[in-house]
Amino acid sequence: MTPAVDDDLYFEILKSERVRVRALAILMGSLFTVSLALMLLKHDWMPGAILIEQSVPVRTIAAFYGAAFAYELLAHTALGIVIAKRRRLPEAPRYGNAFIETSIPTCMMVLLAGAVGPEIALNAPLAMAYFLFIALSTLRMTAALSIFTGCVAAFEYAGLGLYYFGWSSTSDPYVRSVWSIFSKAGVLLIAGLVCGFVGTQIRRRLVASLATVTERNRIVGMFGQYVSPAVVDQLLTKPVESTGEVRYVTIMFLDIRGFT
Repeated sequence: MTPAVDDDLYFEILKSERVRVRALAILMGSLFTVSLALMLLKHDWMPGAILIEQSVPVRTIAAFYGAAFAYELLAHTALGIVIAKRRRLPEAPRYGNAFIETSIPTCMMVLLAGAVGPEIALNAPLAMAYFLFIALSTLRMTAALSIFTGCVAAFEYAGLGLYYFGWSSTSDPYVRSVWSIFSKAGVLLIAGLVCGFVGTQIRRRLVASLATVTERNRIVGMFGQYVSPAVVDQLLTKPVESTGEVRYVTIMFLDIRGFT
């Protein structure tokens, strides 16, 4: 791969990563808006203890989603500046960003565990949010980052399970079983591996497409000024046979007096 093609590939990947950040910013902004509405509206008529501020820290959750939304906007702006100036981004900030984003569901489960109990927080649908961050890591098109995202999700969820395991007051053996926590963490780890494989395949296809475009431009640059477009298209679309091609043609030689 030539340096020019390598640069084009790198910044195309950064553009894809910026799309991922934009999607997370929209999600965090929507969650912030919903939690802010629950905090501001009088919700005495809403059924269920889950919406009662004395049970769930709605203000804290709203502030947390607001901070996450601001962080994603900052990351989106920073990526835009890097792409516009065509500067290579160090790998350390990308891994730091993956760690911070994947820790968002962990922080939310910690908040809910203190309000409604760890057995509900760790087994609620909120744990499924890890898969959202793992799936979106495919847009990074880097296997190591997707695997890292899956590892962070798996170890943080398993860590929460081990930390809160002795605090659970329920008699349900499934909820209290450490193997239930480990099995879910294992699925998160496998999801990271799968997304890393998918991202690698997408990257390979992108490399192949860029190589094809580069080769096409090279052939057009070499022959486009000397032969007809039909010949150039044939060179690009049909394989060249070693036996050649026999045709009956008419050749006319012309000379202009004094031209040479």
